[in-house]
Amino acid sequence: MTALAAPLPMSLPAVMQHLRTLEDCGVVRSEKVGRVRTCHLDPAALQLTIDWTADRKNAWENRLDRLEAYLQDTEPIADREVPASAVPASAVPASKLPASKRRKR
Repeated sequence: MTALAAPLPMSLPAVMQHLRTLEDCGVVRSEKVGRVRTCHLDPAALQLTIDWTADRKNAWENRLDRLEAYLQDTEPIADREVPASAVPASAVPASKLPASKRRKR
């Protein structure tokens, strides 16, 4: 474990915690002989993880593509005409307000 953790920018207990999680998921298996614990990667379990990640990636890419298409078909807010009554007074600089609407100090 120490050799595995050495090049990583985290503590040995943090690495051990991550490895324990991967072991619980079946991606990593470890065996202890004496004081030495050896870790092995299970390629089949890793492939399941890769497949699951690829499915999530495809799903999100499809969602983002649909969002992009929707946004391209929608008129940008900056190009829309907005009635003055729809704009809150706080959004307009005081210098642009008529004198009757300015707050008196």
